[in-house]
Amino acid sequence: MKMNFVFRFSALLIVAGLLTSCFNGKDHRQMVPKDAAFVISINPYETVKTSGLEGHEETTKLLNSSLDKLTLSQNTKDKLAAIIKDPTTAGLQLDEPIVFFPTDTENQKFALAGGVKDADDLTELINTMAREAMCDKSNSFNGTNYTFIDDVVLMYDNDCFYLTSYDPAESSQKTLEETQLAFNREAENSLLESKAFSHLDSKKGCMQVLAQYAGLMDILRNYDNSSIDMVKSQLPANVNIGDFGLVYDLVMAKGEIKINGEVFGMTDPAEEWIENLDLYGKIAGDFNRYLPADNWFYMATNIKGNALSKMLLPMIQNIPSNAMNMTERAQVEKVMELLTDFNGDLAMTISGNQFNPEILCYAQTDNAKWLKELEAMNLPLEKKDEQNYAMQIAPASSAYPSFLNIGVKGGVSYLLVCPNPQPLKKQDNTVDYGEGYNFYLRFNLHKLNESGLLNRFMRGYEGRIAEKFLEKIDYMEIYTESNSSGTMCLKMVDKDNYPVKSFVEDAINLAKFFL
Repeated sequence: MKMNFVFRFSALLIVAGLLTSCFNGKDHRQMVPKDAAFVISINPYETVKTSGLEGHEETTKLLNSSLDKLTLSQNTKDKLAAIIKDPTTAGLQLDEPIVFFPTDTENQKFALAGGVKDADDLTELINTMAREAMCDKSNSFNGTNYTFIDDVVLMYDNDCFYLTSYDPAESSQKTLEETQLAFNREAENSLLESKAFSHLDSKKGCMQVLAQYAGLMDILRNYDNSSIDMVKSQLPANVNIGDFGLVYDLVMAKGEIKINGEVFGMTDPAEEWIENLDLYGKIAGDFNRYLPADNWFYMATNIKGNALSKMLLPMIQNIPSNAMNMTERAQVEKVMELLTDFNGDLAMTISGNQFNPEILCYAQTDNAKWLKELEAMNLPLEKKDEQNYAMQIAPASSAYPSFLNIGVKGGVSYLLVCPNPQPLKKQDNTVDYGEGYNFYLRFNLHKLNESGLLNRFMRGYEGRIAEKFLEKIDYMEIYTESNSSGTMCLKMVDKDNYPVKSFVEDAINLAKFFL
């Protein structure tokens, strides 16, 4: 019960602080180990500002309502009410990144670090919590303030704070010594001196996730060495898996939520390897004229089959025999061989309703070798002509008869699932997106809702909540523009409102029934 109360109390303070905070601060990421496997960085003020929640009255009302329901003394409630009204009195600095990361301390697994605006205000808040038996009073250790909150220790000074779990079986003295070592980390041993830091620091969204593969490999080796060996087989001798990093950046604006991803090399050879990958070209959009705009799923890419097969084949060959038998290996290697004939655009759409979805897929191929391999598999295919086969997958007597139609026409391979297959038939209203990217995927969620397909999976109260959430989204797109960058974006139906604000307002209306 005590910990649950602490979490509710802490959440109340954090959300209150997020709503209106704006302070000047400094960088506190020096506490992060240089080789941390991952770092989650959140700028609270930027999050609130770009989500449209700054000064949001309904949220403030909900916080005050929640405060009234907490079993606290009146003095404590007055203190919290003052913080909700003016978050600067909490002592925390919330316009600079707060970072979450794994520690390099033996008995402390993860830590949270951020800025302090006023240590006296923070001390007053801690002592207020102590009077409610939620933590210890603020104390001093070698000139640094600290408090224990159950199995968590908070250390802070006039500039920053460091929050981490600890082993209660360990002596308080040792816990504080270990915590202070991390708190006073030298810059040369911190993330600030890592090449990854510049990639993290250059991102301007409200939240970033950084992964350093060197640290991740230390974790993954305990679970799956075979996968690591498979990836190693793709790399040149002077490049290791640990030479790479990855950063995601969350950006919010009116009408959209976007996550930008970037993979980068920590060494010059690794950076050069990324730049020289030549697996995909730019989507020409040649097949868009044959694909209907009225779809709920679209995917396109431009394949360089030879290069892709050359990269993937060593991975297949390095799969252990206990994970893939000889027959399976031969089949996959045959697929890799056929992949070399696919060079150019590949595009597909799915449209229609839940009972009769239509699939149209086209690919640029050098020859019809893949079709001959399919012929040899003795599938129940009806030969229409030399390069055109059909297979009925729903009987003609059904309400929605459907056929699988595969073949090659004019150097284009196709797979069609629809009642009346017509290869390379031009559509009246055609797709007008995807061109110029290396890869592009789009879910038209408003069309998916209209199709009725989601009704199969979303039932009852939870289904209605999910449906209400999804009906706000126009479409989701995922695309890559280079070897090193990619983006996932949610586009909303309401282009003039902040998505998070809209979701929060719905959540508040729901929460009123429980709070």
